[in-house]
Amino acid sequence: MAMTFVDSLLNRTTRSIWITWLIQSTDKAAIETLAFLSKCYSEVPHDRRSRLSKRLEAGDQQEVDAAITELVIHELLKRLELQPEWSPAIEGLTPDLKFQVAGQEFIADVVRVKSPSKTVDKRSNIILSEDKPTEPSESRAKKIADRIAEKATKYSKLKLPFVAFVFRGDHYLSDVAKVEVALYGMTLDEIMLEAGFPTSLDHGHPYPGILLPRDGQETPHRNLAAVVYCDWFDTLNRADEGKRLHCIVLHNWAASTALPIEAFDSFGQITWLKTDIGRWTPRIIGDRGIVSKFIDGNSMEMRIYSAATPW
Repeated sequence: MAMTFVDSLLNRTTRSIWITWLIQSTDKAAIETLAFLSKCYSEVPHDRRSRLSKRLEAGDQQEVDAAITELVIHELLKRLELQPEWSPAIEGLTPDLKFQVAGQEFIADVVRVKSPSKTVDKRSNIILSEDKPTEPSESRAKKIADRIAEKATKYSKLKLPFVAFVFRGDHYLSDVAKVEVALYGMTLDEIMLEAGFPTSLDHGHPYPGILLPRDGQETPHRNLAAVVYCDWFDTLNRADEGKRLHCIVLHNWAASTALPIEAFDSFGQITWLKTDIGRWTPRIIGDRGIVSKFIDGNSMEMRIYSAATPW
């Protein structure tokens, strides 16, 4: 008999508090989330499910979290009708996913980033200090930038454009603004105050974003089409508890192959327009407060979410 998602978790010798809750709780949120992840697991092709099962059964907690986030994104791409492929083998490399938009293939990795350990008191789960941009080991933006750059460099030898899905690993000062700084060297709000972007590398942050050219050289990481910030979180709506997925697409203005806006047109996006002085200005498409709920079947409910009006 084939191994199921639940079997893989039950076979673990150690389980996190969340995994224990997921497979044992009778709460509506746990039952629905377990059913959803079981469906995601069943969508992975049989010939690639064995390795996934081993990751869930024998991997450390970080590996289990990574596998679960990959399942969520695979399911998202499937419901957006982007024809995802799980763990494709391409020229000796195995990205997490491959998907198609209007006939163009893209490869993708799912990166789950947690706050630097020095900034969180693990004994009591309270924040010890604010994010420290000037300290590389305590900067969330620097940690995110390094992970994305590492992935983009790894896949640069392939002819396919690359998309990074960056999952929020915790809620200790981590948010989309840290991803903006990682890519662009400053937040979107700061960019909006610029006459043209980028004007210089001297913009008050301790290091430039990974997409900014250095010393007159070509813009780096042109194979990186976009970064999709993701937060799979528990809704504050106690009348309908469960998971919601928040996504914001941050495009690379200098991508060799652009990610079409239509691919994720249900979510908020940051794209770029070239100005008459050769600079770039951001353009916000959609509402960045849109989140989705996976519902029965193969559809999603999309609505604006806020702490004041959770759903």
